Amino acid sequence: SGSKTVKIAGAPKNSEIIFSGQPTGPPFCTTNSSVYILGINPPQPNVTISFTGGGIFYTGVNYVYVPAIAGAGTKTVTARIVDKTNGCETIITKDVEVGTPVILGLTADKIVVCRNDSLTLTATGAAKYNWEPNTGLSCFPNCMGVVTDVMKASPAQTMTYTVTGFNGGCRASKTIKVTVLQPQPLTVHATQTTICESQSVDLSVTSLGSYAYAWSPGAGVPDSTKPTITVKPTVTTTYTIVATNASGCVVVDSVLITVNPALVNVAADKNPVCPKDIVTLNAS
Repeated sequence: SGSKTVKIAGAPKNSEIIFSGQPTGPPFCTTNSSVYILGINPPQPNVTISFTGGGIFYTGVNYVYVPAIAGAGTKTVTARIVDKTNGCETIITKDVEVGTPVILGLTADKIVVCRNDSLTLTATGAAKYNWEPNTGLSCFPNCMGVVTDVMKASPAQTMTYTVTGFNGGCRASKTIKVTVLQPQPLTVHATQTTICESQSVDLSVTSLGSYAYAWSPGAGVPDSTKPTITVKPTVTTTYTIVATNASGCVVVDSVLITVNPALVNVAADKNPVCPKDIVTLNAS
């Protein structure tokens, strides 16, 4: 007796079904009536290959696939590979997604915001979305191919966002412009930032913008809505100005006023004194 090596012919395990045509796929869209020539990769010599499944036809030369005829859904394409020399057969399959057209919607709860404010963008009509650019979006840094259809946006400047929706190989895009208002900066000034108890200090605000003002704390201030006020704090206090412009944009600044205890003067009824003398001290 002896040993014998037997080779079993057939397609490699890593063979896959391929679709040659434009636009590339899968996935495909039901509106795609292009004709795709079917094949396998890598190519196999001395074999016959037949394909079955929805949307597949034999032209007499090639097996072809038409997405529009296959219809919506996930369809299985099967390839039967037969070795011409020994009749060995291999079956491989591929699930092919054919999507329905995307009727894309894109809305924002507001399209004009102030700097540092946020808004909500909502997309509808697709299974997955690409959000571009991702600057200021809650999906940052990965905003491509996400299923998230509601996105928080906090742009630092006026921005045009583009959303592309996908259903299988179907796609559609929409854009929306968000205008970001940039309020003029302001600065709080104090005539002095360190005072003694019982002293007062003037606070003022300078800005190129037009604002309505509100100082806090406002207790003891005759008019806390003026750009310049006089305060007389008894303890170290932080004064904050909240400025609102006609568009509703808010700018905030503050200043710390440090209050030192008042100096105490002490006087003696006689000075100098002898040991064991009695002296009276008076504070003022």
